[in-house]
Amino acid sequence: MKHNPGKNIDSKKNTIRELIEFINNLAYLIHTNGHIILFVINNKKYLLRTELLDSAVSTLKTINFCLQECHIGDAYTLIRKYRDDIFLYLYFIECESEKDLFRLEPTLHERNIEKWFRNELDDLHISQITKYILTNKIIEKLVNKFNLKSNWDKISKDLNNYVHTNGQKYARQNYQYKNKKCDDIKIEIYHILKFITVVAISIMILIKPQFISSTDYLDSLEVGIVPEEGSQYYIAPFVSDFIIKYIKDFDDNMVAFLKKAVFMKI
Repeated sequence: MKHNPGKNIDSKKNTIRELIEFINNLAYLIHTNGHIILFVINNKKYLLRTELLDSAVSTLKTINFCLQECHIGDAYTLIRKYRDDIFLYLYFIECESEKDLFRLEPTLHERNIEKWFRNELDDLHISQITKYILTNKIIEKLVNKFNLKSNWDKISKDLNNYVHTNGQKYARQNYQYKNKKCDDIKIEIYHILKFITVVAISIMILIKPQFISSTDYLDSLEVGIVPEEGSQYYIAPFVSDFIIKYIKDFDDNMVAFLKKAVFMKI
């Protein structure tokens, strides 16, 4: 991702607000279009709505507050929660996409989902989530083509260092900086949040491209108008804006990759 730590923070300070607005709008769009994920596990039905995305929005708001106070350690800890919530959502929708209606016994991943709905999930690590998601060949191709793993691994190591306070500096950075140094760290955090979100949304588009569809098609049906031909493949304007401002800025070729991989009119 294009990143210039020395750039004035004024050009970056709206990053979290924009991400909050985007994730919030995305959750609302998924709900409005009726994309509720149904799991049937051990003869019980479980409905996945957008609670993980809603949680991610709240976490971003708290990260923003931590940065205002320059509580860097707390901000990094919450970034890991933001990452984990979004990727848990991706894990669930990938599981749903790969379900086998003729399989009688639940898979390990379906058992994890059941535990989550019963508030008993305690042994699922982010490495297991990403490993499973990467069994999807088109996602594996995305990660390899755009060399996403190296940045991902570095960010994961940094997040773990702050979460576990793996050194004196990780403790001090929760209270020490109230000056220009803090601004430099904020810019780095904005960069990390953008990277996590770009990767997550790109993966989501590959798993469930219909999640970014505009409401045009359904709106026409609701008012008794014949939908415009192909309008079911239109994407929501705010998603288009995100793709242009964030994914295209990350790598223009990634937009071309997504266009080729899915049926939506990106």
